[in-house]
Amino acid sequence: MVPKLDTKQFGAIRGWSTTHALVDMLHMWHKALDQSEVARVTFVDFSKAFDRVDHTVVINNLIELAIPRSVIKWFASFITNRQQRVKIASTVSTWLVLKGGMPQGSWLGPLTFVILIDKLKLSCLTHKYIDDTTMTEILSLGQTSQMAGYMNELYQWSLANNMQINKRKTKEMVITSSHSVSVPLIPNIERVETFKLLGIVVSSGTHTLLMLIPKANSRLHLLRQLKRAAVPQDDNGILLYWHHSPGFRLYAVAVWHTGLTADLSDQLELIKR
Repeated sequence: MVPKLDTKQFGAIRGWSTTHALVDMLHMWHKALDQSEVARVTFVDFSKAFDRVDHTVVINNLIELAIPRSVIKWFASFITNRQQRVKIASTVSTWLVLKGGMPQGSWLGPLTFVILIDKLKLSCLTHKYIDDTTMTEILSLGQTSQMAGYMNELYQWSLANNMQINKRKTKEMVITSSHSVSVPLIPNIERVETFKLLGIVVSSGTHTLLMLIPKANSRLHLLRQLKRAAVPQDDNGILLYWHHSPGFRLYAVAVWHTGLTADLSDQLELIKR
């Protein structure tokens, strides 16, 4: 089934990760800068994306993907006729049959959304990581932007698939090396200079911003506090915390490492030591 899915979908697909998605996008944006072009990027946010999954749309998409009928029946039995109820203290509500949405925490949950959003194919380049959708338009200097039209395509798809765009959280960014470039705004969409994309903060300039150092310093501070409290250094909890601390995992290092200045590189080495 995987080869039939959108090649720009990087989520819930074996062998792909957020790093692959980030490298692909940043390569395109940097290439545009190298060629004196402008990259206009829109970061799309769907309101309660998993809760709004339409089971009928998912099943129809599976049929169009030519998935074996027996697999579709099994999949349908998993997502349909699910029930939930609320318990407060000893009081329990009646069961409610869900008409949409996906169970959280299962491997099939993200895959179901990937199948739902697979048919979102706009006229501009679109990268997807499950429900994180990034639209990119490359413009030559002086070229008229068509992003408003691409956004209209997105609205039409959302309407047809019972999804809802969160305009408050949807942002756009103009990535350029020229301060004289003027690109008209999209109504109701805020333009930003920085945005946290798949865990990495990117800027409208030529460099990816490194958020690792302040985060790592905060972890070091906590570890120093534990040491002052005389917590044994061989305590399994501390070792586990150190190993899994986000500040020391060098997340998506392939994305931002080449943009490190000498000063940032020295700070990073100091923290690692």
